[in-house]
Amino acid sequence: MNNNKIYFLLLSLIISNINNVVNSQQMNLIKANPPPGMMDGNSQQCNGGVSLVFNADFLVDPNLITITAPANAINMVLSNQNQYSLASQIFYFTFDIASNAQNQPSVVSFTYNAGQFNFPNAITVVCNRVNPSDVVVMNVGSVYYYPELSSMIATLRFNFTFEGFPYFNPSLDLSCTIDSNYHCSMVDIGDQNNIDIYIQLLAGYQSISETISASILYRGNSFGHQPIPLQSIYPWNVTNESNLSFFKRFFPPNGTSYVENFAQLASKVTTIQLISSPVKLKSFLIYNTVDADYYSGLKMMANNVDGATYVGGLFGFATVTSSYLLGSSSTKLLDDISLTKTPFALGGATLFASGMTTALNITLAKSRMNVTNTMTYSLTTDINAQIVVTLKYPSSYEPGLFQYTTEVPIPIEFQGNVNILISVPNSFTYYTQSSNIQGTSQFQIYNVEFVKVSTFTSIFRISVYSNFEIVGFRTNNGNYNMYSSNLDTIAQQMFLKIFNTRGDMITIKSDQIYNSNLNVFPNIPLDYKGKLRVANFDYFVFEKSTMDFSKGEFNNTLYFNFTTPYSQALELLFYITALKVDLSILYPTKYNPKTNLFYIDFSVPSNIVNGPVSYLISNNVDYFYSYSLPIPYITISNSIGSMLDPEIQSIKAFQSTSIRMNGDQSFEVGWNVTILDLYNSFTTVSYEITSNIDSLKRFVNTTKTNSFISGNSTHGIYAVRTPFDINCKSQILTISNVVFSNKYETYFPLLSIIGANDEKELTINLTCLSTPDSIAPVIQKFYITPSVNVYSLNRTIEFSLAVSDNDNGSGISKRHLPYILLLSEDGIQLEITTTININVNNTYATYYGVANMPYGFGFRSIVVSVYGLVDNQLNYASYMSSDLLASNFPYNIVRVSQPRYPIIDSGTSLSSGGGTLGLFGRYFGSKSVFNAMIDYKDGAGFKSTPIDFYSGVFLNLSTLTFPKSIDVKVSTGGLDSNILTIVASDYIPPAPTTTPNVTTTPNTKTCPGNPICNNKGKCNLQTLECECIPKWYGPSCASEIIIIPTPTPQPQPTSETTYVYDSKNITSVVEVIAVRELDDIYNVVNEYQISNWTLTIADPKLITIPTYYYQTQLGNTSTTLNVTIEFFSNQTERQFGGQNISISPSSIKFSISIGRYQFQSKTNYLQVVMGATIQGSDGSCSSKSIGSGNDNNVRWIKMNIDKTSLYGRFITYGIIDGNVELIQNMLIEDEETDSSQTRTTKVGITIPNFDDSVLLDPDFSNLIDVNNDSNENEICKSKKKLSDGAIAGIVVGGVVAVAIVIGLILYLKARSKYIKESKRMSSKLKNMDK
Repeated sequence: MNNNKIYFLLLSLIISNINNVVNSQQMNLIKANPPPGMMDGNSQQCNGGVSLVFNADFLVDPNLITITAPANAINMVLSNQNQYSLASQIFYFTFDIASNAQNQPSVVSFTYNAGQFNFPNAITVVCNRVNPSDVVVMNVGSVYYYPELSSMIATLRFNFTFEGFPYFNPSLDLSCTIDSNYHCSMVDIGDQNNIDIYIQLLAGYQSISETISASILYRGNSFGHQPIPLQSIYPWNVTNESNLSFFKRFFPPNGTSYVENFAQLASKVTTIQLISSPVKLKSFLIYNTVDADYYSGLKMMANNVDGATYVGGLFGFATVTSSYLLGSSSTKLLDDISLTKTPFALGGATLFASGMTTALNITLAKSRMNVTNTMTYSLTTDINAQIVVTLKYPSSYEPGLFQYTTEVPIPIEFQGNVNILISVPNSFTYYTQSSNIQGTSQFQIYNVEFVKVSTFTSIFRISVYSNFEIVGFRTNNGNYNMYSSNLDTIAQQMFLKIFNTRGDMITIKSDQIYNSNLNVFPNIPLDYKGKLRVANFDYFVFEKSTMDFSKGEFNNTLYFNFTTPYSQALELLFYITALKVDLSILYPTKYNPKTNLFYIDFSVPSNIVNGPVSYLISNNVDYFYSYSLPIPYITISNSIGSMLDPEIQSIKAFQSTSIRMNGDQSFEVGWNVTILDLYNSFTTVSYEITSNIDSLKRFVNTTKTNSFISGNSTHGIYAVRTPFDINCKSQILTISNVVFSNKYETYFPLLSIIGANDEKELTINLTCLSTPDSIAPVIQKFYITPSVNVYSLNRTIEFSLAVSDNDNGSGISKRHLPYILLLSEDGIQLEITTTININVNNTYATYYGVANMPYGFGFRSIVVSVYGLVDNQLNYASYMSSDLLASNFPYNIVRVSQPRYPIIDSGTSLSSGGGTLGLFGRYFGSKSVFNAMIDYKDGAGFKSTPIDFYSGVFLNLSTLTFPKSIDVKVSTGGLDSNILTIVASDYIPPAPTTTPNVTTTPNTKTCPGNPICNNKGKCNLQTLECECIPKWYGPSCASEIIIIPTPTPQPQPTSETTYVYDSKNITSVVEVIAVRELDDIYNVVNEYQISNWTLTIADPKLITIPTYYYQTQLGNTSTTLNVTIEFFSNQTERQFGGQNISISPSSIKFSISIGRYQFQSKTNYLQVVMGATIQGSDGSCSSKSIGSGNDNNVRWIKMNIDKTSLYGRFITYGIIDGNVELIQNMLIEDEETDSSQTRTTKVGITIPNFDDSVLLDPDFSNLIDVNNDSNENEICKSKKKLSDGAIAGIVVGGVVAVAIVIGLILYLKARSKYIKESKRMSSKLKNMDK
């Protein structure tokens, strides 16, 4: 058969304008649009659709339209209809039709009303069939062994292509047969006509050979070609096998019957098998088999010269499996593995629903759900478009019953059923909403088009009308109301649903006629030629094919190029497949113009297994596993060779599994955990604790040293403690998860305890004999930003909340922070977490929150709900919008939509040679009033630049050459957008220079002080910080607090304090200086010098401690920076990131929050630069010390003028996107010259890449030293005596002139610097006195 039939379609013929007049009634078929071409499936039938457009003088009933010919056409079903007028009645039907071996066309005829009107030969359809003889294997690639799948893999190249058959996916129809003792399968790799064959060795084999024969089948039929020979890489040539001795363990014990409790861990509980063998790896393979078609390898997690350790077990939902040892000539059944689970009974859910109309021209659809268990639930309100609200807190609690509530705004015009549902536990209800607004929905689609932008990206445009306002669009491939990314290269067809405020919708599909102009909905444009293939890789070399860890070779570089230009090359990421996916181990591609090569720098952990290591290169569109690439693996030698997780060997409840407390004082409960860590692989561990009635899980984050009780570093007992406040509530607690810092997570760590004797120790029954309290906290005051222009560059919203518990109540819980939920009619929502300002007493608290509202947020209205008001006895309260309205609190934010500033979201990669730059954004406006500008950073500022392609959401600009980076902005109608910085993709930053940290003391592996901590505290060996006993403060517990006056508010976030000690004026200044974006090696790529602060002073009636709020934006970005400065006159306990922080009296705390920021790269950091200065009026000596622990992460700074000092603490974690994560506090060296009277230090709080928000929390105190610690870097005031230098000058004589000139210059520079600093400080002091 001619192969051209596979490549090219026989286009369908259309016969239009078929006229019928019967009994004075007229019905004409004016157009019929069949699919462009179809490919049959396994049933040898094609599934297609046809649009029929009729002109009739009556309303056509689609149920009366049937197919009369051919006989093999079946199942004609109406999909949708649009009857705009009698003259243009459009119907879209789906149908099945059989193929034939000759690919002959089928002529389709229709009839209406049992033959009243006939439409013969209306369309011609070709249902293509591919016969087995048409498919040929053109090439067989090299064979590789892929250890992660215990499979041999080879790539087969066929003669077919996807071109011309948009719905043809041959991998679904291909299968294989293979020699006995083997199993094979065909796997699509999305690489045009390349498909992989996977081969596994079967359990129960008798012998294996050097070569393997495989045959390829298409739909069960052979091609008639010769079998394909494949070289076996299984150990066929091993003639002798030594005795195989094994050490086997199971977590939990094999055959365990697990009964799930309220922590709901069943999905994580599976049986893990650990197998260790001293036999060399090349002589055998190990894998599990679940059934005849599913194979899964035991993953090697440790190896060395003595053998290897594998981890495997039950996979997916399997409850029984078998594991086998596959040797060179025999198979040994190791174990049948089984596990039974009894799920926790969630109980039923009772749903209630109602609606309430407000003055905002919306209806609030209220849903209430009563359940017997507390957890995070998702309530869905379905009005054609689904609005899903995730609820973290109940709205009320009675013994044995939790109530969860949502309130969703729906348009006032909506009419129909409002469906309320929850999937777990399954429940459904609805109410019917009527509207006083009259009318029937009408839709009219004027135009639909795709504009191809690049290989993977197209702009989707639609022009549509409805007599009710359109709410949104939904498609099978996501939301296409902005721009779309073609991630699916097979699913070319698309369907589109359009919703309006009435609650009605229309649906159209690809190839369907959608309007009276007979326009056809286009297919998504695909570009297979632009897709990256394995064959496109040209030069492909690793700097080190073998990495010898004994030589410190932990870093490597991959160099590569392409046979043809590939525009998405810089989007490729490199990843070691043996590791858990983590942002920090996804390595980006860079380009070096000098070598004309792309390269990826990467590193490998020191404890990865020895031997071949696989990798993956991907841009989330194309995935290239190493076995298919020119170099299939990297070889590792002399590593530690163990990726095994630390093993929890025992857990004991502290002090008992049953605890009774009076509730009149705070206390701790917890566990003592015995951990085996042979390779010291973890430094920190996080414990998740779940309660049966507390919806907020507890997280205890510990280090290996600060939780150590006894044992040693490889086998120790560690403490897990969580605090409870007074007036506690009786409840059941259990450890529900453990996360070690080594990041491998081979298995769920609690599996070693489940099924063992200590499983009962996981749960603690806490009985609290507190005075009962059943009244939840209430809101006393509530403020929220009244209106926001959602299309401006400053979309900051703030709110404050005052909450009280009743006078005899249990007290407001400090653990539970309320959150604000913003919702709009289109289902878009924004959750804002609060921070607690101060607990005035146990029954009163104030909270503050700030967020940057997403661009264009909402539809018409933005309503507000408050969740998470909780007291110590876990009485819950929430305020829906209607509750806030009834309490005379603000319940909405006015959504302002004018003027509309354009915004740039992102840009494409661009080299320093210039060329085409693509910009994605929104509201670029009309081209006639649009301008694009580039600042090449050559001193000329922004200049207009040519626009090659323009649309409202995407631009192509022509750019010139530039050395490092450019700034881009756009303007429409005189309104400027944000500024986007584009760093040249081929820019190679200079290697960072390291400056010895001569100021850091102490530089030993212990805490400061002589003796250590001056015998007034305990040394934390992990952080190298002293934990001082009361009264003593500072890094070495050698200082007492100086009581300072309350700092006065400054125009910028600066805290300045002047006090007198020992007849000397001492001034300390702490300030936020700048925010910088750093690349992955800490070079500065953007720096924002902060200005234009907005200052708000907290109402002292609402907040009793002095509190100053500052807010600004970072340059021309839309990122908001908020700084809160608080002064604490008394000792205070605060919570940050789930940890208690003790703030000493007379201290100043900075709380810093940053909103969403557009990073130039996913591997970049953001750094907040803070400066601290202390100055004395007549000091004799100054000194500075830095505490940075074992990890070089700055934890404290201390600067002295004689005995007085400024002491700052920097927490090594922040709250990033709502999660507690480590940050890096870095000492910043600059040209500041310290003197005997002035000391300055700058610290960069460095934050990893984030999506939405960051919270930071440093604090500062002024101290007086009681014990004198030695200071190696003291600078003291010069004494009036003849110095050694003067004597040398007299003796040498002849060289004194030169020495005097140089010395004088240095002196004048230092004095000028000192005078400037003195003037700056004096100016600040004068401002304070005004």
